[in-house]
Order: sequence, then structure tokens, then C-alpha cells
Amino acid sequence: MVSEAEEHDAQRLVEALAVVGDRWSLAVVAALAPGPRRFGEIASSLPGISTNVLSRRLSDLQRDGVVRAERYSDRPPRHIYSLSGRGRDLVGVTDALVAWMRSAEGDATPDRDENAGDDTFWA
Repeated sequence: MVSEAEEHDAQRLVEALAVVGDRWSLAVVAALAPGPRRFGEIASSLPGISTNVLSRRLSDLQRDGVVRAERYSDRPPRHIYSLSGRGRDLVGVTDALVAWMRSAEGDATPDRDENAGDDTFWA
């Protein structure tokens, strides 16, 4: 039997994935984590993303309150992008996913506690 709390949490996860569950959204969040960037800077930091996909992801993330765009030129229209408070909350998620992949690849740095005698790894 699934509890009401578990059901509620599952629904929240579905809602979160609707915002950031596509291929590039969390990568865009990670690219903006160091601070505000222009479109070309974001594109350069994400090899493999096409400009039309990046444009769409930025638009979607703005709509969902994760990214902010501040216009700095009218002709042509140009923006500088940054994370909102809601977007900054996702940086821990991107960091955790990177650490998870490092661990899966076997390149996590071992940090053994000599007294415990276990094989704990810290990414």
C-alpha cells in the first residue's frame, strides 16, 4: 500500500521532471551556476547542443522560473542569462549527478578512514 505522502512525493517528482527532465535543461543550469552568461558563452560551454535547442531550453527555463534573462541590447536583441533563486536551488542536483557519474566511471577519489577500515569513497 502506497502512503499518501509517498504518492504526493511521486507527483512532485513528476512535476520536477516536467521542468528539468529533458536532455539539456540541467546542463544549462550547470552552465549558469558560475554566474551570468551570454548565449554564446552558454553554447560554448555545452558542446553538442544546437543553437535552436539552447534557445528553446532557455525559453522553457525562463517560463518555469529557473532562469532569468536581462536584455542588454535592443538591436539586435541580446540577453544575459542567470539563474533565479529557484534555479540556484538546482545546482546541488547538478553537482550530485556529476558526482554520481564520476563514481560510476570509477574516477571518484578514494578517501579511506584508516580507523574504520572501510572502503568509503568521497567524490
